[in-house]
Formats: sequence, structure tokens, C-alpha cells
Amino acid sequence: MKNAYRDMGLRKKMSVLFCVLLLLLILAAGIFLSGYYHKVFRQYFQKNFSMAITTNANGIREIFRSVDNAMDVVCDNENAYITDSRKNVSTIAETLIYTNPREDGFNLWNMVEERKVQEAMLEVLFYPAEVHALLVSGEYPMAVYLEKWNGFESGFYRNTGMEAFDWYEKVMEKAGESHWFVDETAPGKLFMAKLLRYQYFTWQEGYEVKDLGVMVAGIDFAEIENRIDMSEMPDRAQLAILDEKGNVLYASQGMEGLLSAESLVSVWKSMGRDTDYCGYQGKQYLVQKDRVAQGMELLTVIPVDDINRMSLQMLWILPVLLAVAFLVGIFFITLLSRTITAPIVRLAGQMERGLAEPVEERNLGNDEIGILYRGYNRMQEKIRQMLRDVWESAEKQKNAELQLLQAQINPHFVYNTLGTVSCHALLCGQEAIAKQLNRLVQIMRYNTREPNGLVPLEKEIGIIRQYEELQKMSGGGTVQFVYAIAPECSAVLIPKLIIQPLVENCIIHGFDSVREDGRIEICAEMAGPGEIRISVTDNGRGGDMEAVNRYIHGEGPTDSAHDSLGVKNVYDRIRRVYGPAGWLEYCTGPWGGARAVITIRSNAT
Repeated sequence: MKNAYRDMGLRKKMSVLFCVLLLLLILAAGIFLSGYYHKVFRQYFQKNFSMAITTNANGIREIFRSVDNAMDVVCDNENAYITDSRKNVSTIAETLIYTNPREDGFNLWNMVEERKVQEAMLEVLFYPAEVHALLVSGEYPMAVYLEKWNGFESGFYRNTGMEAFDWYEKVMEKAGESHWFVDETAPGKLFMAKLLRYQYFTWQEGYEVKDLGVMVAGIDFAEIENRIDMSEMPDRAQLAILDEKGNVLYASQGMEGLLSAESLVSVWKSMGRDTDYCGYQGKQYLVQKDRVAQGMELLTVIPVDDINRMSLQMLWILPVLLAVAFLVGIFFITLLSRTITAPIVRLAGQMERGLAEPVEERNLGNDEIGILYRGYNRMQEKIRQMLRDVWESAEKQKNAELQLLQAQINPHFVYNTLGTVSCHALLCGQEAIAKQLNRLVQIMRYNTREPNGLVPLEKEIGIIRQYEELQKMSGGGTVQFVYAIAPECSAVLIPKLIIQPLVENCIIHGFDSVREDGRIEICAEMAGPGEIRISVTDNGRGGDMEAVNRYIHGEGPTDSAHDSLGVKNVYDRIRRVYGPAGWLEYCTGPWGGARAVITIRSNAT
């Protein structure tokens, strides 16, 4: 796998690398977004469910409010204690209070007809309640003519014997507050009972407030279920109506098991807010309670699994979007890699073919690729120039070798000729001439044999002494040679012929005419640890030493009267052998002449 990736082309490598990075980025984004939007959708569904539950609570609350309002029409309990005459006594209450069949002369037939009219009015008032009965207090004359309570049916009844019913006792205890209950004798219905009170006026007592009776209204569970919209709720959502003590008045199918759970009851009783969570049999439930009437609450329970499932269903679009993003990213990656790598691939192909030619610069800017192309083209131009230079150098070297081969013949011819002349001079008795010729041959052989080699300093001094003898034999005045060579310097290796040209320069340029006091001093000493200093000093006419230094160091020309070509050659060879560790410089000597100083440091010696 590693070798396969290594052998891929640049374009494929970039595509694979970018695709892997894009895939990792999309996976990371998918994990983050799925968690984030899962939380967002959970909150969204929870909010929607809460709104739906509130809507259901409002529908149930409307039913209960209509029943409560109907009871207030019979007798307004809230204002029962005001002193304004008969303001709160409705038509039904007035009939019950002021009708006395015996004293008023009404016959029972008229009372029955009147009661029928009032029952019809109750039918309208208490819609949608199916049961609406008034249990009239026995202290009123009309109660004697009413039937005894015989069950949950509509109509007017007297309250005789009602103390046996538990719900009736609770209504009397609440003294005007609503009491909701269910009864086994009337299944499928939810009842509300309320003690009705009124105030009336008598000449003897004035305004008095007394109990009128107990009003009972029964609502069918079907009517409650019609007001509940479960279309916006999960399938397993359950709800129940509980009284203030936690007694179940109504429960949807499947709610009984949850209502028996202690965890749910404890959460419901301790809820400090309208919404909370509880656990039951290893599952989590969302619980919301809403007050729908005095002492009554609607309790709705939704499994958290349903909320999670619905929120996850909303995330189906996320993989689709990530897949589309991945495909679009691959397209742009391919386009980008092609744009970047195409010039590089073209350049690599040119380099692989080994062509020393510039690459055509097509549509290149000032970016890194453009710089690479222009740099490559400049390099190719330099290589071509170097090839031309190498070719020319090779041609010159070949010609030089031919000339060298030819030149090697000439010295041998000269050596042989000088040897013949030296022998002839000896035969003729000219020993001085023969001796001069022998020294000349030795100097020439020294100069031409390995001209670029290194020799001990003492051997170079020996040639200087041969040159000194040759100069003395040639006549034309006397020049005194003085040698001061430290013993530790004798074995130091130096380039050949770096001292003789300096000595020759002293004779040619230092002494213009024959002088009997001419002096050339050649010294060699260790100037420091690993540093040798060689100096050649004359007492000649001197000159502009700064101009000579500029010339031999390549910084300026010298005058034609004081040509120092041989000296510059010495400097160039010293620098070529030793680099910065070797140096030649002229200065004024102690006798007014010129002094040439060669310095070679320890890394060279």
C-alpha cells in the first residue's frame, strides 16, 4: 500500500490526499451536525408537543369552564354576598326560593310545567354536559314536591338522604368551590358538583345568604376525547385528568400502568415547573401538567424514545447533504489538482526526457509554479551555456595538449643542443662558458618538470643559488645575495618558482644600471605557530608599492615602465594553492628599495 502510494503520480496523490481530508472533514462535520441538529429537533418536537398539549388543555378547560359558567348563571357565587337587592338571583333560583304551592295557590300541574321549562333551560345552559341535576335544599317549600335523588340523571331533586354519598359531603365541605369526581354507578362520565348560594330579602331578617342546593353536571368522556387532538402527538403519548389529591378522573387507554408508577406520581407531585422527566421500567418519559379547572390538572406523558425517533427521522436529509457536499468537493478537488499539477507534470516530463531546453511558459503567473518554470528555464540556459563553455574548454585543452606534446620536443632539443655547445666549450678551453651552460640547463629542467608541483623550500633556494651564479657569470656589475633561512623552514613544501620571479624582478626593476653595492636578501622564518613568512628585499630604486599591490591583487593596472606580470603570476599561483591562507604583498624595504613578502598560514603548511 505504501509503495503503491509512493509510485502514484502527483495528480493522483493530491486527489487521494484531498479526498481523504475531505472525507475526514465531512465525517467530523456529520458527527457534529448530527449531534447538534438532533438536539435542535428534540427541542423543536418538545416545543411542538408542548403547544399541542396546551391546545388540548385549552379544549378541556373550555368544557369545564362552560359547565362552571352555567352553574354561575343559576346562582352567581362570586357575588353572593353583595347587598344589592336580588341582583344575583337568577330565574331558576327565584322559582325555587319563592314558589310555595300551598300559600300561593299554585297547583301542582303549574309547578310541573314550570319545572319542565326550567329543565329545558338547564339543558341549554349546561351543554355539553349530559347530566345536570339540582339537589334543592329541603328547607324550601318546593323541595317537598320534588323527587328523591335516584342516580345521575338530569332534573330537580330534593337533597334528602344525600349525606350518604361521599362526594356530596365533600361538596358541602368546600362550601362553594367546584368538586370533580367519578362514580361507579355512572361509568364513562366525569362529574362536577358545586354548592350554590344566594342572598334574598325578607322584611323580618333583611338580606340573608343561604344555601340553595347542590348543582351536579356530568360530562361524557367521549366529549372530552373529542376536544383532544392527538394528531400532533406521538402514537404512544398518554394523558389523564387528576384531581388535587392525585385521584384519576380520566385516563386514556394504556395510561393506567404509568399512573401506578411511583416515579411518575412523585414527579407529578413535586414538579416545580410544567415540564419534567421521569423514569419507569428503564425508560424515560416527558411529563407535562396543565391546570384545566380548579383542583384539576391534565397530565400528559410522552416517551422520550418517540421524541428521539422523530428527531432522528428529521436527520435523513443530513447524509444526503453531506454526500452532495462530498461529490461537489471531489469535483472541485479534481479541477484544483488538475490546475495545480498540470504545469508540474509537464515540467516533470521535460526533466524526465533529459532535454536541456527551456519549457514553454503558458499562462503562468507570478505564483510558485511560475517561479519554478522561470527558474528551471534559467537553469537550463545556464546549463546550455556551461555545456558550450565545457565544449570550448575541451577544445582548448585538446589544442593545449597538442601544443604541449609539441613543446615537449623543443626542450629536449634545447637541452641536447646546450649540452653539445657545453662540450664544445670545454674542448675549446672555455670552462666558464660551459659552466654557465650547465647551470642554465639545470634551471630550465627545474622549471619545466612538474611546473605545478610542490617542492621543499631548500630545493627552491638551491635553484635561486644556481640563478645567482648564472647572474654573476654574465657580468655587468655585482649584486650581493644574502640568505637567512631558518632551519625549521627548510622542509616546508611550497609551489615551484614563487621566489625566483621575485628575485628576477629585483634585478630587472630594482637596479637600472650597474651598481657595485646592489643587495638582495632572501629570508624565511616562522612568524608564528604554523605560519611561515618568506621575504625578498632589495636596495634598488623602489617605486609605487600601492600601485604594484593593486595590480598583482587584480584591483587595477600598473604602468608600462614597471611591468610586474611575473609577480602577478606568483600571486595567482599562491592563491590557487592556498586560497585565503596564502598571500603576497609588496612594501618599501628598510634600505629604501622594495620588499616582497609571502605569508603562508598553518592550515596551508
